Amino acid sequence: MQVEGSKSAAPRASRDPSVASYVIRGEPLRRPGATAVDAVAPSPGVQVARSGAGSDLATVSIRGAPSASLPVYLAGVRLNDDVTGGADLSTLPLFALDRIEVYRGNAPPDADRLGIGGALFFEPRLPRGTHAGATLGAGSFGELTAGAFASAGTDRAAALFSVSTQRAANDFTFTDERGTASPDDDRQVTRENGDCVTYDAWSVARLDLPRGARLLLLTGAFAREQGVTGTSTIPARFARSATQRELAALSARLPCTDDASTCSVELSASGILSSRLITDPKFELGFLADRVEIAAQRWQESLRVRARPTDHLRLGGALFTGIDRLTLSSSGTSSARAARLAVTATLDAAWQLTPRVEVFGVLAGECHSALEAEEAQPVAWRPCRPRRPENLGPSRPGPAHLRRLVPESPHPWRAVRLSATVTGNPDLLPERGYTAEATLRWSRATASGDLTGYADLTAFFRHAENLIAYRRTSTSAVAPFNVGAARTLGVEALAGARIARRLRLEQSLTLLDPRDITEGRTETWDRLPYQSAVTSVSTVELTLDLAAATRVLDALAAAAQLRYRSERTADRAGTVRLAEQRDFSLDLRAFFLSRRLALRLGATNLLDAVNQDLLGFPLPPRAFHGTVEGSW
Repeated sequence: MQVEGSKSAAPRASRDPSVASYVIRGEPLRRPGATAVDAVAPSPGVQVARSGAGSDLATVSIRGAPSASLPVYLAGVRLNDDVTGGADLSTLPLFALDRIEVYRGNAPPDADRLGIGGALFFEPRLPRGTHAGATLGAGSFGELTAGAFASAGTDRAAALFSVSTQRAANDFTFTDERGTASPDDDRQVTRENGDCVTYDAWSVARLDLPRGARLLLLTGAFAREQGVTGTSTIPARFARSATQRELAALSARLPCTDDASTCSVELSASGILSSRLITDPKFELGFLADRVEIAAQRWQESLRVRARPTDHLRLGGALFTGIDRLTLSSSGTSSARAARLAVTATLDAAWQLTPRVEVFGVLAGECHSALEAEEAQPVAWRPCRPRRPENLGPSRPGPAHLRRLVPESPHPWRAVRLSATVTGNPDLLPERGYTAEATLRWSRATASGDLTGYADLTAFFRHAENLIAYRRTSTSAVAPFNVGAARTLGVEALAGARIARRLRLEQSLTLLDPRDITEGRTETWDRLPYQSAVTSVSTVELTLDLAAATRVLDALAAAAQLRYRSERTADRAGTVRLAEQRDFSLDLRAFFLSRRLALRLGATNLLDAVNQDLLGFPLPPRAFHGTVEGSW
């Protein structure tokens, strides 16, 4: 149930009536040097796990739940793979996106996975009218970016095509403390084998029909070739990784009455092909193989029905069916295959009791049926190939617990090491749990609209059995494990204001208390690893409209953001600690020629703070970025 005041100015998503949501759109998606995890970080409840530069593995957890419990959707297609369980957000370029929707409670009914970890929806731009644009950018550590898009059509029917590319050397220098507290043996180390090249392409076609009907076709392709750096103690100079993803989705919205807003039926079908190829000719990553290849397919269909029988009552229902297929092979061993059929059904209802009180409920069920691995068809699709080893340059290609597609038929590759930083665990069990939350929301606006303000306060509780968490197992690796019983208490606060349509202020704060409450545990330290007790994001943005004063310069804007994260532990005993993190960023923007030309300059980690990744090694130091964007 939610209680709220007048119409909110808060960045709330409309996909789910729950107030525990947050939307990112506009300039935060255009920031020079920004990544997908940077974009979602201001949302309350979000904690980011990174393993290096912007092209390296990056995952998100919400409210202390593992990243494997967070479904991530790109254009409605779920990206989580059944090898790692999670989705690598470093493979989500922001160039073609319209918005990102963050759901901090249970996932909304539009998701086919309704677990305890919330949901992320990355939505691409939809074509409207005829226009085109291009972007060029450069930044620290050899970063170069370029992108272009073109849209043609009318308000009724249009198509959009976009392409982008990015490359970087990622050769920043950091201080290696060599695992000791004494500064006497510290040394300056330059990150090697960190280069990457990324390509991303999108096409979107939209056709609006009478009575609110709509057809939508989306296709997308992503490819990245990069080096795998290993760690500072065990560097990798010759290992390479190649990642490729192709997806397509077709959806249709059909009205079942004269007005689609009263009753509509939505049909969709989608497919995604993904692969990862890791070559390790010098056996630097500890794979015990010089080649590891993973290929996966997912095909899904869905049916959604939405109805609004009265002005105060909304009803909905959905049915999702999908088949996952997975093939894993490494040099010197036979390939392993697995397949699964999944069916999800949901019913939801929202009842507006008063203008300020609404009751919302969801009833859902999932059924997962393993298909015989021997009968699973091999994936007839080849990934992009990395360069030859002698051309060399990084990434940590992915966390590595292999989810059990065929639980009754153990395979040795469930524990295979798929990353330089994360090892596998063949004994993981599926998690389950329940949550409860209560939210208060307030918002106000003056009659002129010159002053608006909003505030949200959410308290939540979660109990989970067999919760999947991560812990450090050595100086160079972490591993997933099951927590027999865990409970998490938390408070999320979000407040913002806009003054005279020029000054925007926003503050988010999350207090988290995740505990291991397994009966009979012997450790005295009970906080879950890799979870900070306090996270905070402060944003200040000033915009000056100069269109009336000058003919060329339309507007100037400046935005500053400070992200803070308290210290966290890396092991169950609480003996290995990662220091608190501070990241101050500054962005400057100028718009010219009726906003057809935009110049953006940005600085990340402006204070040059030493922030640490999963294993305690430094993340990139101070960096500068710039882009020029033209549209017509």
